[in-house]
Amino acid sequence: FGLCDGACTHQWYLFLDSVLSEAGLEHWTQAAMMTLLSTAVYTPLYSAAFLAGLTLLEGKGLEAAQDRVREDFRQLTTASVTMWAPINLMLFGAVESEMRVAVSECIMFVYLVVLALWNEGFFALSSPADDAAGTRQAEMMQEAAVPWVEEDFLGLREGDNADLTADLLPRSQQS
Repeated sequence: FGLCDGACTHQWYLFLDSVLSEAGLEHWTQAAMMTLLSTAVYTPLYSAAFLAGLTLLEGKGLEAAQDRVREDFRQLTTASVTMWAPINLMLFGAVESEMRVAVSECIMFVYLVVLALWNEGFFALSSPADDAAGTRQAEMMQEAAVPWVEEDFLGLREGDNADLTADLLPRSQQS
């Protein structure tokens, strides 16, 4: 996925440079336009490709990939825009065009690790009240819980963590 990402990002940056450099815009105005176009065009396409590609690589088939895009596209795109818009503004405004792909891919590496963890349900990109990812996170935390850690390490006793339990566990698992 990384090789494809690097090639697509390189081509996207070349396209932006070629189209906007001829417009004669002031440097930071051009950076803002590049950010706006990336936010409006590239990020949504990337989000859909990431969700579909990952689902297909998991061997779940085309229908599952389409379902995954329908279910998670908005959440992933919103989180991506929130993170990448300010990064792209700095990237397009402060990093020389010859270095943009390298700098972007270093940042992208960390971002893809976060997305892979999100894909596995380790955390939600929105609040647990907004979607079922919080339920999955709570279930994983419950499955991984070690009783002596609660009692000895954290100093908690039965009932001391009732508020925490109410926030993390699905109602069916609360006592």
